[in-house]
Amino acid sequence: MKKAKEQANTYTYKSVDGTMITIRAGENGVTEEMIRILRESDNDMNLQERYQEENESYSYRNAVEHFEKVPNEDEDHPLERIADGRADIMGILFPDRAEDSLLLQKLEKAMEQLTEGQQDLIYELYGFCKNMADIAREQDVTLTAIQNRRNKIFRRLKKLIDEEEG
Repeated sequence: MKKAKEQANTYTYKSVDGTMITIRAGENGVTEEMIRILRESDNDMNLQERYQEENESYSYRNAVEHFEKVPNEDEDHPLERIADGRADIMGILFPDRAEDSLLLQKLEKAMEQLTEGQQDLIYELYGFCKNMADIAREQDVTLTAIQNRRNKIFRRLKKLIDEEEG
């Protein structure tokens, strides 16, 4: 039992130069809480890496491995070439005209007519790709409130653009 308690109060990690370092609760200001947080962080990172490995496409993984083996200054990292449909506000508002650059200019002009709070919500949703549940928690409101705000903004943007074209 003492051995298990002793292990719970220590944390071992590999330093940048590859040496193994062990820290102990009660030494150099290290607390048991710090060690618990470090272990939880390791566990979270391991879960994220496992999720990524399980859900990553083979073509993406092969592109990354090729890029890392044969770096090309004229080529972006494969991660930078992934299109994120959640960030395509043009495709959401006007799916048949998403590539229309004039429409994009109209959208930018219409965005300027939104309130600061409305602009912030659009940037959080489509610029930072936050999900609505996280935004609702951050703002201490319901998910339905965020959905309603987004839908109201979409209606307003569509109306402003239609008026501009009208």
